[in-house]
Amino acid sequence: MAYNQNEVNSDISNVGQKYAPKENLGRVIKLILTDMDFVFATQSAAETEVNWQNAIEAISGRIRPMPYVYENEDISEEATYQDFTGGDSLKIRDGKYGEKMKVFVSVSDMKKLSTYRNKSFRAFEIDANGNILGTTPDDIVMKGFEVSEFEVEKMNRTIGDVNRLVPLYIKYRDPSEWTTYPAVIKPLELDSSPWDPRDLDGLTDVELTVNTATSTNINVTATAHLKGVLLSGFDQVADWILTTGQTITVVTDNSDGTYDLTGVGLVSGTLNLAASSVLSQDGYESTGAQTVTI
Repeated sequence: MAYNQNEVNSDISNVGQKYAPKENLGRVIKLILTDMDFVFATQSAAETEVNWQNAIEAISGRIRPMPYVYENEDISEEATYQDFTGGDSLKIRDGKYGEKMKVFVSVSDMKKLSTYRNKSFRAFEIDANGNILGTTPDDIVMKGFEVSEFEVEKMNRTIGDVNRLVPLYIKYRDPSEWTTYPAVIKPLELDSSPWDPRDLDGLTDVELTVNTATSTNINVTATAHLKGVLLSGFDQVADWILTTGQTITVVTDNSDGTYDLTGVGLVSGTLNLAASSVLSQDGYESTGAQTVTI
């Protein structure tokens, strides 16, 4: 299968416009940042939802969906030309694509976004119509666009009844990754197992607090870090990790953010959630192990 491009060679392709563009591209509503070497090996791999979720939860080479974009501003550069006195001109280079995207986030997430400043990334774009935009150098693999600048600007001040937004400033290094080597997939229109990429979300940090501990029971609270939301759903034995050598036999989810972990001969040590890829519900990661004193 091919994405949506022909080989670029000396031939000139037909561009008849009898039919509407099949992609129906919309405004960008979400970025997914990746390491420079992240790639989907085939179109089929890129169209498989579980591959995206696995990459979000990966320990190494993790991809990171950014928050939903409420407002877009095109800051792309114009092409640069050299003009001559005789009236001729030569094109020096194409202008870089760029965009300022405003997101609505909590103060805690604003602080976390600052850790993304001026790192080396590639970026997939998800648009309002459920398309995923990227680039393919060989019409086989799919990867994000190389980012030359990524900046998190300061939150705006509020004047009147207006939400305070945080601008994400992004520029892409090579415009030809889109103009010459574009790749667009449409997961919503797959014949088998369609899915909505607009639902992809980054991991939520989970903070654990050990309330009480005995040799047979540990009571612990799980909270969304810096957000104060009590979390339920970690109700499987495999969701929890005690110090090596100890075993939890039963997990009781009390539906109020607290859990009773039952075992035999429990001793002092540490307690943590399992890796995000192992947890019984997607989208969460522990902030770190907590001390258990018995």
